[in-house]
Order: sequence, then C-alpha cells, then structure tokens
Amino acid sequence: MATDVSVGEIRPNSEKIFESSRVKTAPDGWITTNGVFYPCTPEEHDELAKYLLEKHKPFIDSLLTQKEHYELVGRRTDDKPAREVLKIAGFALLSDDQLAESNLPEVFTLRQLDFVNRNKLVFTPKSGQLSLEEYQSFLEIVKESEGIKMLVDRKNKVVRRFLDDPTKTIHIQDNDSFAEKVFNALTENSTGEVSLKLRKEKLTWKHIDLPDHDDVFVEYHYHDHGYEDVTPQTEAFILLTNKQAINEYLDEKKKTGNFPKGDLNLLN
Repeated sequence: MATDVSVGEIRPNSEKIFESSRVKTAPDGWITTNGVFYPCTPEEHDELAKYLLEKHKPFIDSLLTQKEHYELVGRRTDDKPAREVLKIAGFALLSDDQLAESNLPEVFTLRQLDFVNRNKLVFTPKSGQLSLEEYQSFLEIVKESEGIKMLVDRKNKVVRRFLDDPTKTIHIQDNDSFAEKVFNALTENSTGEVSLKLRKEKLTWKHIDLPDHDDVFVEYHYHDHGYEDVTPQTEAFILLTNKQAINEYLDEKKKTGNFPKGDLNLLN
C-alpha cells in the first residue's frame, strides 16, 4: 500500500524548496492523493511537478502500479511531461484558485474531495467554465427527470460519472444513438436550442433553465470519422458549457462560412 506524503518535507541540495501543507496556502499548487497541498507560483507548476516526481518516486510509482500504468513506473521521460504523469497518478493541479478540467485526475480520492470542500474550491470544466454551484443546480434538475432515472437505473457508468463529477465530458464512441438518448434525457427541461452542421460534424446546444442560473447549456457533438468505402465510425461528446464558450466557437466557424441555426437570441 502506498504511504502518505509527509508534511513539510525538504528537498536537499536544491535551489528551490517546496513546503507542503494540510491547508491551502496559495492560489496555485499540487494536491496529492492524500489531500496534501504543495503551493507554488503560476510559473512553477511544471518545476514543482518534476520536484514531486523525484521526491516521492516510490509513492508515485505505487499509485501508477495501482492504476496499471506500468509503462510509467520508474520512468521519467521527456515525451511524457511531469504534470501528465502526476495527473495519471492521481494528483490535481490548483491554478488561480480553480480546478480546471485539463488539470485533474480521472477520479478524486476522498481526501482530495475533503480538501476541495474545506477550501471551497471551484471546478471549471474546459467546456464552459461552469462553477460548482451552477453544476449542482443542474444536478438538482436533471436527476429528477424520468429520462435520467431510466438511464441511471440501468447503471450506465458513463452517465453516472457525468452526473457525479462536474469536470467530466461524456465520450460515447461508435454508439451515437445512445449518446443522443443521454443528451435528450439531460435536456428534458430545455428552453431553447442552437445547432451547427459541418461536413462531418453536427453540434447542438440546448439551454437549461436553472433557478438563478441562466447561462448553462448542454452540448451534443457528433462526429463521423468514416469514409464512403469503409464502415462508418462515429463518436459523440456530451458536456456542459455556457454562452461565452459557444460564441467563441461559433465565431471561429463563421470565419470559414459556417453559420448556426436555431434560437440565436439564447446566445445574446
């Protein structure tokens, strides 16, 4: 079993010493699987990641072994950045007092969740920068919908992960019909829709009417990787987003002559 990362360890013969803490002492830093916080400046994210990999090599190797990432055990190569190895091992990076989706492990430990709750940290999915409060409001609405009850009762792990963690994106490959059912179930209380059709892609955004939150959308992104002479290969993504993220995406597509349809007033 992996041992805990001790508090206040000092790295010998180093130009930089990183101290650990059981409380958040800075807006930036790494959170270990044991809920230990290592603060740093925004410029030191990668330097601290390398430090942790070196200082706690046996501990991190044991985590990688538990997660069956044997290819990373005992290896610290340039083709796999230190921050990526830490994330795979289960560490989380706090940046500007926020937990961004791209900086988080697949699953939080109970000690990490306790640290997050005690310090009132905010999750910011890369899909739309939703606050934890907005996501929790979303959960209260959709978990009572018949469609969600049906899907969760079927014990679908993909839907469960999405409902339980605001940093997740539902990724359903080669089963776009099921993805569409999930999307429709999540948006049963939708109050409007915007869509964009590209050559091999289709995106649909439905607005969710949440109490005190008027800027939450669910996005359905369908993509066809297939070609005319091969079996179709499709995948679909479902995620939460907001007006700003949608408008930024549409502005880029408009430059190439692709324009959305639907209730565009929703994005004003």
